[in-house]
Amino acid sequence: MKINLMRNLDHYLGLPLCVILGILHKLVTLFRKEKPEFEKIKKILVLKWFGLGSIVMFSPFLKEIKKKYKDAKITFLTFSSRKEIVEILKISDQIETISTSGFLQFLKDTFRQLIKLSMEKADVCIDLEFFSKFSTLISFLSGARIRIGLYLPFFWRLSLINFPVYFNPSKHILRTYKMICEVLGVKIEKIKYEKIEFSQEEKDEFRKKYLKSTNLEDKLIVINPNAGELAECRRWPKEYFVEVVENLSKRENLKIVFIGTKEESGYVKEIIEELTVESKSKILDLSGRLNIKELLILISLSSLVITNDSGPHHLAYLEKTPSLSIWGPGDPELFGIKDPQHKIIYLDYDCSPCIYLYRTKPALFCGGRIPCLRNILPEVVIKEAVNLLNEV
Repeated sequence: MKINLMRNLDHYLGLPLCVILGILHKLVTLFRKEKPEFEKIKKILVLKWFGLGSIVMFSPFLKEIKKKYKDAKITFLTFSSRKEIVEILKISDQIETISTSGFLQFLKDTFRQLIKLSMEKADVCIDLEFFSKFSTLISFLSGARIRIGLYLPFFWRLSLINFPVYFNPSKHILRTYKMICEVLGVKIEKIKYEKIEFSQEEKDEFRKKYLKSTNLEDKLIVINPNAGELAECRRWPKEYFVEVVENLSKRENLKIVFIGTKEESGYVKEIIEELTVESKSKILDLSGRLNIKELLILISLSSLVITNDSGPHHLAYLEKTPSLSIWGPGDPELFGIKDPQHKIIYLDYDCSPCIYLYRTKPALFCGGRIPCLRNILPEVVIKEAVNLLNEV
């Protein structure tokens, strides 16, 4: 389904459903109080639909929850496109999915999952979405007595979750995740992300399949000019990417690899078409061809990842590969990786960030001109990219 259709469904259908259920729930609980029993937790449900990077960042927290509740079964419910990253991270005992390939399939999968949830009856539901009415409804209808969600000062949310966690957009999201764990009595002092290791056989197979045109001594630079359909305004101008690639492709023993989903491959090809013949000879376009595991293998074999504010920034951190990320409408203080190997370029405009505001369209204040990104010039990115390459 298109993202705009999903947003409209969430607002125009999800909002009244949340309000109606909220009123009914308030009336019922006047006479019958909910009695959460933390000591009897045996089934934990986690909801996260969007944000590959968010799933990566929450993964060590979920592992800590599992350590405390050793006998509890953790089920992760997400969209089909996110199933593979959950599998790779090994953060749940069971993965359930809802397809977004079409409206009817989405409805069918949603009802199927609601029936499953009503039969399995989770003790805890952790809803990691910020503003989603759909997620709030699933959390409530799961039947979980402990429903943890991010705080919003609105009846539709507060009437259906009973353990709201304060979401402070001026603090890093890891602090919010810590508070979610604290609701369950899990205290976390230090967060550790484990690198996903791949065998030499897996790497050789990947090289044979996708990197035939490269030499072993070539440095690979992964470039992600995309930003996901949720907030395309996070894209750095494509003509700037052209300039960066033109400059870097002149260097010896270097190959530039473009990535992206199937839906983003057309945009990637538009950028490649603007390159000179000489630069195209140093380019490999893998957009629309890689699954998540293959993308992680590529990143593990690479010397640098250059990306917009999006999931590959977090995947590079996971694989201990240096990265350069470009931020504008988003906030690196909220979602960025703080590490010397992961350089963040951000101008910190007065109106940034603008994509985490409830009921406000991204890039509203600048009319879609995105000066916070447009004023990050290619020469700045080239300089930082060269510095990181020299350190490899």
